[in-house]
Amino acid sequence: MKKIKLILLLAPIFFCCKDEELNKFSSKEKAEILDTLKSRIKIDIDDYTLFKKQPTNILFINSGFLLDKKTVDIYKKQGWVKNRDEDLEDFVKVIVLKYNFKREDGKTLKIKDVNQIEVGNSPYFEENKKLYSNFNISIPLDNNYTRLNGYITLELKIDNQNKRELTLPIKINLIDFFEK
Repeated sequence: MKKIKLILLLAPIFFCCKDEELNKFSSKEKAEILDTLKSRIKIDIDDYTLFKKQPTNILFINSGFLLDKKTVDIYKKQGWVKNRDEDLEDFVKVIVLKYNFKREDGKTLKIKDVNQIEVGNSPYFEENKKLYSNFNISIPLDNNYTRLNGYITLELKIDNQNKRELTLPIKINLIDFFEK
């Protein structure tokens, strides 16, 4: 019983800090972040599927965002950056608005559980002398596929004033990825 009370007492502090960290971004910065994510977003496959070279039940979507100067300086000095609670993927919410997926045999696939959609980042990459962090979205489907066609409409959202909607056409053939 004491543990539950302690958790309930600390919960407002945790959420207060998250809001504080989110407010460090101006409205213009939030809009730029979402515009960058939207402009760089693409359908991809995850490393595990690429390694196993077998059908998967994961729809993997990848994008990237520019790292701030402070993070870039740390990265250049140390060669790595510690994951922090205020990392962008902790603030950007991904909402599936609608979708339609068909696999190679014509069977319609559904999203297994919208609560299992994972948003995260993976290693940094450099492009045009700028340092980016990957922004990954993993969506579990109710069955495996080798080829997947259709579309997905997402909303990327930081707060009620800063959100972007986009529809991604899906045409995945895992064999093409495996042969690269």
